Amino acid sequence: MPELHTLIKSLNLLETVAAQDVQGIGTRELARQLGLNIATAHNIAMTFKARGYLDQSVESKRFTLGPRLSQLAASFRPAESLRRACLPAAQELFEQLKETVMVVMLEGNRMSPLINLESPQALTVRDSGDFALAVYGMATGKLLLAAMPEPFFEAYLKDHPPEKFTPRSLCDARSVREEMARIRRQDYAMTRDELCEGVSALAVPVRDASQRIVAALGVSAPTMRFNKVRERQILDALRKAAARIQSTKVSSASVAAMIH
Repeated sequence: MPELHTLIKSLNLLETVAAQDVQGIGTRELARQLGLNIATAHNIAMTFKARGYLDQSVESKRFTLGPRLSQLAASFRPAESLRRACLPAAQELFEQLKETVMVVMLEGNRMSPLINLESPQALTVRDSGDFALAVYGMATGKLLLAAMPEPFFEAYLKDHPPEKFTPRSLCDARSVREEMARIRRQDYAMTRDELCEGVSALAVPVRDASQRIVAALGVSAPTMRFNKVRERQILDALRKAAARIQSTKVSSASVAAMIH
C-alpha cells in the first residue's frame, strides 16, 4: 500500500508537538526537526490549529496540543472495542454449544470480564464473586495468567496467593507455575472441579494481528457434561471462534491498556 507522504509529514509534526514540554514549539524549530521548509511546517501546523488539534500562543507563537485531541482520547474505549470484536463469535459459540460463554480481558494485572452469556440449560454455570482470587480456578483466568509477562505474573501471584476452593484447586505457587507452563505449551487452559465441585471449563487465547494475547475466550459447563468427546468438541469450537475473531483483525489499539 503506497504511503501518503503529506499525511506522514502531518502526523510527524503532530507527534513532534506532543513530545514538547508545556512551552510548546515554534514553526522554525518544527521545520528544522522534521526537515521541512518553514512554509510547509507552518501550513500543516495552522491546518491542525484550525481543526482544534493544535493551539498557538498569541505571545510566543509556539504550538501546543489542542482540545480536539483530548476529545478523541476520551472517545477511545479499548475494552468496548474488544468486546464488540468478540461478541459475534461468542454469540455464535453460545448458540452452537448451549453452554456458558465468557470473554475476559487482561488490563495490566487485572482481569476484566467483557462478555458473559449464561447457558439456557436448567443445570448451568454462573459467574463467580471475587474475580481476583477465582482466576486460579477458572480456565479464562488461568490462560490470562499464563499470558502475563513473568514479572507481572509473579507480582500477581504475590498479591493474590491461590486459595483452596476444592480438593483439586491450585493452592500453592509451585503448582500454579507448573500449570502456567503447561498452558503455554498446549495453548489452551482447562479446569475441572477446581473453583467449584461439579464445574469444568476450557479457554483459548484471543490474539490480535501481531499475535499478542488480548483476551481469553472460554466455555464452562457442569462436569457431568464434560466427557472426553464433549471436551474435544468444545475445544475445537473455541479455536474456530477465536480464529474468527482474529480474522476481524482485532486491533493492537484495542489492547493499549495491556502490559506486555
